[in-house]
Amino acid sequence: MLKIITEFLGLSDKDEDTTPQKESPLHMAACALLVYVSMSHEGFDPRERAAIVQGLQQHFPLSKERAEHVLKRAITFEKNAIDLHSFTRVINMHLEQEGRQDIVKFLWQVAYADNELDNLEEDAIKKIADLLGVHTRDRVRLKQEVQAELGLKEDE
Repeated sequence: MLKIITEFLGLSDKDEDTTPQKESPLHMAACALLVYVSMSHEGFDPRERAAIVQGLQQHFPLSKERAEHVLKRAITFEKNAIDLHSFTRVINMHLEQEGRQDIVKFLWQVAYADNELDNLEEDAIKKIADLLGVHTRDRVRLKQEVQAELGLKEDE
């Protein structure tokens, strides 16, 4: 399955990409989940888009140009996906529990990029966290950490 995803994303070893850095299936899967959360409500807010690009640069060793490229491809990939399992499977294969929790925190950061949390965004994050095997207690703790970092009132 990973080979199919990798080939679909254009990341196979056969590619002759002269750029020094290629996005990995992990980058694409994480970004597709971020896009899923961002698009789970009314449109794709520019602040959420900016948070995704900035987060990709911080969480992965990507330049701004590469992060934008990953985001563009992830939008297409997420729109064509049947379910979230193909994305979460890649993350589960590549990351331990701590790394998966980092992804969940990243999801909260993007959801709060517009200083509001829509119920659909929260439901999407709950679903993704479950698929990533992140315990409810950790998901809530990560949400509260993001709220504290942003100076927002805790609501859960």
